[in-house]
Amino acid sequence: MRTDENLNHEQRSQRELLSTEVSRTTAVATSWVFVGLLVLIPLAQLILDSRQGEKPAALTLFDPLREMAERISQKDPAGVWSSTATLFSRQHLRSFEERLESTSAVRNFFQPRIQQVLTGVLGFGNHKGVVGLNGWLYYQQGVDYVIGRDLLDEDHLRVTTKRMLDRQGIDDPQPDPRPALEALARFCAGSGIHLVVLPIPDKAMIQPAQLTRRLALRRPLQPLDNAGFARLSNGLKVNGVDVFNPAPRQVSSSEIRYLRQDTHWTPRFMEETAQAVAAHVRRVVDLPATSRPVRYRTVARSVRRVGDLVDMLKLPIDQNLFRPEQIEIHQVVDNDSGRLWESDEQADVLLLGDSFTNIYSDPGMGWGEGAGLAEHLSLSLGRPVRVIAQNGGGVLGVREEWARALRSSDAPWPQVVIYEFAVRDLIGENWRSVAYPAGQPAQARLPLRFSKPQPVPVTAAVKPVAAPDLPSPASAVGELVVVGAVTKNSAVPEPNTAPYKDCLTLIKLRVEKVESGSYENGEIIAAFLAMIDNRLLPPARYSAGDRFRLHLIPLRRADKQIRSMQRADDLGDFELKPYYVIAEDKL
Repeated sequence: MRTDENLNHEQRSQRELLSTEVSRTTAVATSWVFVGLLVLIPLAQLILDSRQGEKPAALTLFDPLREMAERISQKDPAGVWSSTATLFSRQHLRSFEERLESTSAVRNFFQPRIQQVLTGVLGFGNHKGVVGLNGWLYYQQGVDYVIGRDLLDEDHLRVTTKRMLDRQGIDDPQPDPRPALEALARFCAGSGIHLVVLPIPDKAMIQPAQLTRRLALRRPLQPLDNAGFARLSNGLKVNGVDVFNPAPRQVSSSEIRYLRQDTHWTPRFMEETAQAVAAHVRRVVDLPATSRPVRYRTVARSVRRVGDLVDMLKLPIDQNLFRPEQIEIHQVVDNDSGRLWESDEQADVLLLGDSFTNIYSDPGMGWGEGAGLAEHLSLSLGRPVRVIAQNGGGVLGVREEWARALRSSDAPWPQVVIYEFAVRDLIGENWRSVAYPAGQPAQARLPLRFSKPQPVPVTAAVKPVAAPDLPSPASAVGELVVVGAVTKNSAVPEPNTAPYKDCLTLIKLRVEKVESGSYENGEIIAAFLAMIDNRLLPPARYSAGDRFRLHLIPLRRADKQIRSMQRADDLGDFELKPYYVIAEDKL
């Protein structure tokens, strides 16, 4: 017979667990508490939703069944099949789960308060934000990029592909950025366009000393980076792609290039990058003299807010752990009219970018306007620049929008394309390739003269002026009015799951009738406001079969703040020109 002395630790633990006794009273009480929590919390949420006049989130699971019944009554076999497929799709189940979480009153009450204790007392962040030293915050994806596996490692790409399929419901996952970048480079080279790839370094690469004491820099060092970036960059360069890396040669504890509470760069680092890129473009491309001379100057303005990383921590609204950070931006204005710089559709230099382009340009981001990367690139080049930039859209959205614009716009094709994206997006994002137009214009290939870029001095700032009022979202002049039914929608991210508070969703509709204006196609892509200030709007839940009367204008005519928003676009259609919805009536 074996005694306790002869048993190892695990065997003794199992014996003690088997001999544990729980009284009937304790067992019954614990069980009823557990059952009560399972029943009472959902019931309370159901009552709360009903009192607020909202459809209970729990019932959205059965929306496809309702749509299926409607399609059956309308004798629409295609609609029945579409609703059936939606009911069992990963996307629908994932969206249902995320909506339950985002609308839970219990979760929304307790989570911010618990997070305040975790952050303020214990110094912990969450799955989005990492707490550094002395009030510094970092984006988890950026930290993962630096310390994670080689971004080109085959095992890493295979695991990421599986995660995109299983957890994110992406039908065509492409985590490897090389095919998309090489396709863009081939298209530009075949069209006589010089492409400059501009990966923006992450905060964790440049400010490691503020992240942890273990990375305190006693002397300047090279920036941290993912193990695979050099291989990616060198591979592109071997294939003739012009990669411009704006990361400094060395970083030190005293050099501050990123905002303390935000994922983005300081105005100074952004302006230095704009100057360096402009100098590089002038040295490698013989751009002709512009036919429309422009003169710009800068205007200093002070702005303040808490950063987007504070938003992502989901602290209480009245939190006092992080105070607003105040900075000075330099708005670029026309020297003669004094108007803020504007993107020029006719410019021969095109900037494709994301929130690093928009951070001081899009007023919706809270850091001012008229002072972003496009503005300072134009200032340094001394010529107009066209910009297509979307918050969160650097990986795919801006390439898709440019592909659509090439098919539908009469504007001349650019001679230089600068493709800016956050380097951290090289991991974990879907680098799906884009179908560019088949017929490229006949342009002579531009002569290249590669050389080391030199800094260009920043124009001196003048005294501040009052910020102009924001324009209305869109003008109704020349609007298109159509009646149509939804055939395909896009999955809108749940509130607080992305660094951006606002989102457009692109929805495809079958055109039943054109009531005003002219439109020839049988389908149309409509861009709806789906989320404002982390609050979902009804279009986020529109589904196949829903019918509307829509008042539309071309999306390119919508206000700049609308065009720069994060977009949900699962349509995969690069042919149809999107329209922005300025008014809608559900039929």
